[in-house]
Amino acid sequence: MGAERLWWWLPWVMLLPLAAMLSLLAGSSHLPPSAVWAALWGEGDPVHQTIVWHARLPVLLLGAAVGASLGASGAALQGVLRNPLADPFLLGVSGGAGLGATIGAMAMGGTALSMTLGAATGALVLMGGLALLALRLPTRGQQASTTLLLAGVMLNALCGALILIAYVFLRPERLQNLLTWLMGSLTHQVVPVSTSGALLLATAAGVLVLHRLSPHLNLLALGDDTATSLGVRVDHYRGSVLAVVALLVAGAVAYAGLIGFVGLLMPHLIRRVAGADYRRVVLGSALAGASLLLLADAVARHAFPWVGNLLPVGAITALVGAPAFLLLLWRQLRSASLGGSA
Repeated sequence: MGAERLWWWLPWVMLLPLAAMLSLLAGSSHLPPSAVWAALWGEGDPVHQTIVWHARLPVLLLGAAVGASLGASGAALQGVLRNPLADPFLLGVSGGAGLGATIGAMAMGGTALSMTLGAATGALVLMGGLALLALRLPTRGQQASTTLLLAGVMLNALCGALILIAYVFLRPERLQNLLTWLMGSLTHQVVPVSTSGALLLATAAGVLVLHRLSPHLNLLALGDDTATSLGVRVDHYRGSVLAVVALLVAGAVAYAGLIGFVGLLMPHLIRRVAGADYRRVVLGSALAGASLLLLADAVARHAFPWVGNLLPVGAITALVGAPAFLLLLWRQLRSASLGGSA
């Protein structure tokens, strides 16, 4: 990567442990840092150990896995489609996952397991459809990328309409459970530490696969024709990236629901500090996404304590992500305008 660019790792290496500690400290029961640290090593008050190991540590591992999945997936999609607005949810994965969870709530008992399986299946089916479409498009280059993005948006809208229709047939208790999932939450279901740890390991493996594919993303950014002339099998690598992204996003949305803006914003942030090399952007977006989601979840668990309920973490990421992205877009448009006038 070059020694001159190694400095950009420092903020994320420092921020991730800080976000993890804040996540462990956040909760309705106040635990001092010393008690949390002792509980992690199986020492101290047994009640504190139960809180840390069965309530807070699973949320920490799940948040890191979901944030890293969304961040790395957004970076990979923006690279493979050569579109800075590409995002797992804009491509329709959110709609597919939401429709799958709705079917799980209606037809399979409405349990957390049925909704999780339904969401994962819906996300995989929709991303699989987009991957097949990408392989069969007669056009190539930017026109093909735009077609895929528009197809994802339309599929998202279709799935959203079907979800609204399904609301009419859901019983109130199942509808409430589904709405909580759709708003995005790391705590809407109890996930054992073994499950969240396994998801984090699987996410790390997926991110490393995308990192191995990132040199080809750098070549794809030059255009399909140029990449082909350099020996890149464009369809093969585009399909490979979409397949890995489908698995990562399916796991993320199955356990945490629909959390937006992480995959859209993190790659832009990393590119500003680390450059456009996707070997840095993919890994950096994973680290930044994990840190951001853990911080957002800590805020969600501390916000509005008098309400007696948790604020959805998806609301926090939207509140932070939407203004930040608008500011970033304004700066890019202003920069382009100044460059054009010069």
